[in-house]
Amino acid sequence: MNNSEKNILLVDDSPNNIQLIGGALHSQGYNISFAFNGKDAIEMVSTSKFDLILLDIMMPEMDGFKVFELLNQNQLLSQDRALLKEGRAEKSLEDNLEDNLAPSDIQKIPPVIFLTAQTDNKSIIKAFSLGAVDYIKKPFELSEVLARVKTQLELADSKEILVKMNHKLLKEIALRKENEHKLKESEAIYRRLVESVPAIVYAFSKERGRTFSSKKVKDILGYSAEDFKKQPLLWRKSVHPDDKERYLKALYGSFDGNHFDIKYRIKGADGDWHWLLDRSFGTHTHFEDGAKCIEGIAIEITEQVKMEQEVLKLVKLESAGMFAGGIAHDMNNLNCIVAGNIELAKDDLAGNEATLGLLNDAFDAVQKQTKLIGQLVTLTEGFQPKKKAGDIELFVRDSISQIEKRLKSDVELSVENGLPTVEFDTTMLKSALENILINADESMPSVGVIKVFVKKSDSVKDINGLQLIAGNYVVISVQDQGVGIPENEVNLIFDPYYSKKHRGIQKGMGLGLTLALAMVKKHNGYIFATSKEGAGSQFDIYLPSN
Repeated sequence: MNNSEKNILLVDDSPNNIQLIGGALHSQGYNISFAFNGKDAIEMVSTSKFDLILLDIMMPEMDGFKVFELLNQNQLLSQDRALLKEGRAEKSLEDNLEDNLAPSDIQKIPPVIFLTAQTDNKSIIKAFSLGAVDYIKKPFELSEVLARVKTQLELADSKEILVKMNHKLLKEIALRKENEHKLKESEAIYRRLVESVPAIVYAFSKERGRTFSSKKVKDILGYSAEDFKKQPLLWRKSVHPDDKERYLKALYGSFDGNHFDIKYRIKGADGDWHWLLDRSFGTHTHFEDGAKCIEGIAIEITEQVKMEQEVLKLVKLESAGMFAGGIAHDMNNLNCIVAGNIELAKDDLAGNEATLGLLNDAFDAVQKQTKLIGQLVTLTEGFQPKKKAGDIELFVRDSISQIEKRLKSDVELSVENGLPTVEFDTTMLKSALENILINADESMPSVGVIKVFVKKSDSVKDINGLQLIAGNYVVISVQDQGVGIPENEVNLIFDPYYSKKHRGIQKGMGLGLTLALAMVKKHNGYIFATSKEGAGSQFDIYLPSN
């Protein structure tokens, strides 16, 4: 996709939003136009061609919903005029295609992404019911805006290709009796076009299963088109159990005219799960035996889903940081009062060992709470680590020696020779490593071995700009022999609002991994987790090296 060929209309009454979003899109090479109100937007759409509209909902005089409704009304009027001009107003769309009315002959409203600060379900449902392709909540991350814009433009391109291909196929079928040789040439062109689409184009029949899959299925899922012909139930069996009922309902409902547009997971030949955006076109081809066939396209969106999950994770970390910053000061003041009164009470109860023991336990709890509050402060936006260049091997050895006595498991350390220096805040990074080691220890019901590896990782590639930027890193890997984490929960373990642990002082209130990730991100690093249920887990801490 050539960004310089894409024209985007940005409609927002806020100059700041226009400047912010428009600048980000312009930096990616898109052609940007803008309007500050709905009236100007409608006029611009009627006179210029746009590939995508970013439309703010909350605008004075005319909100985004009204603008969209008027754009749709103008589109219908344009279609009626085009059909009347050709004398085909009473014909179906299929008839029009057969009469060579190409998709470009009819003016169409471009895809619309709503920009909204409204998060209630009613507003979101209304946006989609009007025909919007997506929505972005304010305040937004520019990386999210760029990702969603890119995805919708790519989807629009793919859909346009397929519409043109369907048009071409209908035309060639009508000419079959005239020239069999030309038909074969057309089918060859059609196949080349289908195979060039970066998605799985397919046809499905109740009676025959998947009668056609484009060669792209091999690149995405590792199975060949022949695999699905030989095993009619292979696709259905490969759909994720949690998504299967929804997928089958949509698939078979399409035979009743209910076109579907769904996301689901499917397991590839290598055992990995892939996210697909599957869309049916509702074109039913009747075979000689009367069997119907659904045609559709399945686009892999695994990376998009991962990016959405990462953006959500960062948003939750930010909200947790705002909460922590709001309560830390007051909580510390209260802890000082409680600790001071405990000390005074101990002086008055000298000799009363039973009561002194209770007070000492209470004092220890206050100290632990104060430490936890100190860690929570690291989540706040303004908090920055005091980093100094240091020997990472010496740091890891020292951290393990201090925490090991609190663990029931043994720790084995392996360090690669020739590690570069790393700039880090000793206190903050030690707390992060301790939290991960404690998590590993708690994951093992009985005594086990925690393996720690320290190595360098050169030339790490950029990962969405949200996790790691390209560069050289030192990696601290922590492997446990614990019960593991279910696949559908691995992406949730750093969520500050999610934990399957017993919540309490000893278990770190379920915030240990959240704090660890926040501390490492303060070092411009990241923590990646991999796990299989029943086979243990591994946490890889990436730290930029000098």
